[in-house]
Amino acid sequence: MIPHSASEHTPARQANYSAPSPARQSSPTPVTADAPSTDTPSQDQLQRYLSVLGEYIRQAREHAQTLHDSYTNEVYELWHEHITYSAAADEASIASGTLSAAELEELTRKWVRLMREGRDMLRHETTIAADRAIVQDGFPLN
Repeated sequence: MIPHSASEHTPARQANYSAPSPARQSSPTPVTADAPSTDTPSQDQLQRYLSVLGEYIRQAREHAQTLHDSYTNEVYELWHEHITYSAAADEASIASGTLSAAELEELTRKWVRLMREGRDMLRHETTIAADRAIVQDGFPLN
């Protein structure tokens, strides 16, 4: 049965998890097309898109991997699979070099959203684990 909320999970290796450093949590500056009238990105725009998009994909993968490794939960298993396959497909599209500026911008929006969702799930689980530890320390069940 799939839990109805992220808080209904079985912790796996929570003690091994440490939150990403603040520097790694910051989001890269979003890239927008300098010349919206043209649909073909310049080489400079393309490099900026690829750099920023790569960072969003990396962060989304990192959050998904941490959730997958730290919590036994079917939802996080599926999230990890989704991020893994989406990243591979989108990176192949990017590598093809055929995407327009609008398509690159849309991919950037997609990965900003996925990165934020993963980050928020991870923060939620970390908060639950910390609250649980406080309760257990304050009220031993033995």
